This record gives sequence, structure tokens and C-alpha cells, in this order.
Amino acid sequence: MILGVVMDVVYQLAFLDEFHPGESAIVAVLLAFLPYALLRGPMARVAQIWMTRRRQVD
Repeated sequence: MILGVVMDVVYQLAFLDEFHPGESAIVAVLLAFLPYALLRGPMARVAQIWMTRRRQVD
């Protein structure tokens, strides 16, 4: 999250010549936290299935 905010601040200052803290927070949440939250559950299920199959083979 912190890296996302820092990158957005640098972008805003370099290309827009101004800083909007609310926009920076929204961008960080949408680009960093939201994909993590959406993919965490499905990836955990895939890993669990993969580990279960691997134990059955060994």
C-alpha cells in the first residue's frame, strides 16, 4: 500500500504538477489492496488442492 501511494505521489507531481491526497489513497486501494483481496481466497484454494494432490502422490 505504501509503495502504491508513493508511486502515485511521484506520478502526480511529475505529470500533474499538483498533489491530491484523496486521489492517491483511492488509487492505492484500487491498484494494490483490491486485487489482493479478490485473489487471496481463490489462490489459497488452488494452493490447498495442489498441496493435497502432491501429498497423495508422495
